[in-house]
Amino acid sequence: MNNNDIIIIGGGLGGLTTGALLAKEGRKVTILEKNNIVGGGLQNFTRKGILFDTGMHMLGGFRPGQTLYRICQHLGIMQKLKLQRVDSDCMDEIYYASNHTIYRVAEGKAGFVESFATHFPHQRAQLQRYVDAIYELADEIDLFNLRPTGDGIPLHSERFMWSADEFIAHYIDDEQLRDVLAYMNPMYGAYRATRQPMFMPLSAHFTSTEPTALWVAHSNWPRP
Repeated sequence: MNNNDIIIIGGGLGGLTTGALLAKEGRKVTILEKNNIVGGGLQNFTRKGILFDTGMHMLGGFRPGQTLYRICQHLGIMQKLKLQRVDSDCMDEIYYASNHTIYRVAEGKAGFVESFATHFPHQRAQLQRYVDAIYELADEIDLFNLRPTGDGIPLHSERFMWSADEFIAHYIDDEQLRDVLAYMNPMYGAYRATRQPMFMPLSAHFTSTEPTALWVAHSNWPRP
C-alpha cells in the first residue's frame, strides 16, 4: 500500500459511493464486503418469479442541478440509471388508523403544505413555517448541498440538535398533525424516547418536500 491507497470496509451504498468518488480523484480503492454481493441493504430477491427490492425505491434530487443528479453526473452514471417519475399528486400515502383517514402527500414544498392544509386548514401557516425550517436546517449542512467544507468544526443552530419530536412540536400545535408528520421518523429511530437529532431524519423530510419529483429506481443488481 501507499498513501494513495484507500481501503473501505463495507460495500453498502455509502461505501460504494465513497469509493467511486475517491477513485474518480485518482485514488486506488479497495472495498471489502463480507457478503457475496455488494449493495448492503439495497438488494433484491425473487419469489415465484417475481422480483422484490429490499432497499429504498423512491429518490428525490434527480432534476438537473440537484444533489443526486450532480453526484451521478460527476460519476458518469446518470444516463445509466433507469428512473421513472412517480405520481406528482401522491408521492406518498399515509393511513391514520385511529380515524381511518388517508393522507395523500404531493411532491414539492407547496404540494406538501397543501396536502396537509387540506385536512388541517387551521395549521396552514404552521405547516409553511415547518417546511421553511426544514430547508433552513438542510442549508446548514455543507455536504448535503455539495459545498466545500472548512477545516474547523461546523457550527449549527440550537434547533439542529433538537429531537424530531421537539422540532415538529415547536412548529405544529395540532396533536394529530404532529403524529401524521412524524410518519417517517421511526425508520430513523427518531421517536421521543431516543432523542434522535432532527438532522438524522432530515434527509427523509427534505427529499419529501424539496421541489423535485421522486423517482422509482428499477433495480438491476445481479442476484447470487
